Amino acid sequence: YYDGNRDAFNYVLLAPRSLSESLGEVYERQGRLFVELFTRLAARGEVREMDPKLALAVFGGIVLAVPRLVNEGGLEPPASGYTEEITDAVWRAIGN
Repeated sequence: YYDGNRDAFNYVLLAPRSLSESLGEVYERQGRLFVELFTRLAARGEVREMDPKLALAVFGGIVLAVPRLVNEGGLEPPASGYTEEITDAVWRAIGN
């Protein structure tokens, strides 16, 4: 998604919270959905037991760091070229 829609991705996912808060419910909804997902996955033993908000923070930190670094010139595009490494890092961090 990032490589094909950089402007939309940057606005929605990399914008500072103060700017995104003006979006209201839409901004908060994604986080709640992921917290619910991590809660269900932990109950089924598919991810480690941890606070689901912490799981979201870890997941988001890993996933969003790559496009942020591509934007800043720290990583070579395309961001999608890092999918395998990102997936591996997420599963090592929160997987069971």
